[in-house]
Amino acid sequence: MRKNLFLKSKRPLLWLMLMVMSMASGASAASMILPSSTENDSLSRVFNWGCEGEKRTCSVHIDDSILAYYRNDRDHLAYQYSSFNGDDKNAPANYYSFVLSDPGRATVRDLAQQLVSDTMTQAERILSALTFVQALPYSKDRNSKGVEEYVRYPLETLADGTGDCEDKSMLLAALFAELDLDYVLLAIPDHLAVGVCCDSIEAGQYFAFGGKQYYYLETTNRNWKIGQIPKEHQKQRFEIYPPSATPTLIVKGVWFESAPALPLQKADCTLKVELFNSGPCVAAGLSLEALMVKLDYGREEGVGAFPFLLEDLQEGEDRTFELHFKSLIPQQVVLRMRLSGTTVDPQQFELKMTKRRFH
Repeated sequence: MRKNLFLKSKRPLLWLMLMVMSMASGASAASMILPSSTENDSLSRVFNWGCEGEKRTCSVHIDDSILAYYRNDRDHLAYQYSSFNGDDKNAPANYYSFVLSDPGRATVRDLAQQLVSDTMTQAERILSALTFVQALPYSKDRNSKGVEEYVRYPLETLADGTGDCEDKSMLLAALFAELDLDYVLLAIPDHLAVGVCCDSIEAGQYFAFGGKQYYYLETTNRNWKIGQIPKEHQKQRFEIYPPSATPTLIVKGVWFESAPALPLQKADCTLKVELFNSGPCVAAGLSLEALMVKLDYGREEGVGAFPFLLEDLQEGEDRTFELHFKSLIPQQVVLRMRLSGTTVDPQQFELKMTKRRFH
């Protein structure tokens, strides 16, 4: 679910005073990544930064195999489409396949617990996580990765110690998820930020969504306060993405073939469907129904329906399912397929056949 909403401001005069004071007060202590070390097949990072004039430190230990998995075996584009039926340019970005990606969550969870204490208020927990992410150096993908677009998983951002707005905002969202905070992602073309709901925050700019107020959080650099939106973004319309653990299934290919058959006899048919689970989480309870439909001068007539149960797909798994059935195959026919599951949204796609060839 996503929604277009304009920003609103609560106590705008007070917010303006806070902004002026923050810009005049100078920066917090800069983030510093101490030299990394490798021990027991893990990468260690130590971070020093400042929050409200207080020096803080934390560390993470990143499993080399998980980091290699993200860097070598996963896609790094927020927009992932089913290539079979053409790119859906209206499809929402699949940000939460990065934010809630399961293999790296244990490391993010450990970091989140280091950032907070039992005595902190909710607002203080938010500020601690925000200042940590803000203190990580900002870098464009072309400078840090050598490509125009490379979306990092939170574990990669921690390992690299840097990132752009997407990387840092998704890391902050991942930390908020582990801290059980109420948050959303806020997107405009070429920029991503975070919104957070907190009753004790009384000043700043926010977005009204679902009957709640989500205060804007800018992650790119230090000194941006809660509820402070950069001037260049204040009149832009943001897309709002609430958290979603629903896996996104990508249909990467569909193939059909049939053995020769006499007229009015059923042919042995083979249907192959390649699926990729871009995450987050497991795609479970999968089923596919194939429906053979005869096209007759603008009219449609069902020839046969063929349901199949598919095995679960783990996050990041790519698999081709081979399915067999018998069916009559008229001269003009379309094979329609409906893919569904207990943890995924249903989707439909089709193959058309003319002169006994599908395309």
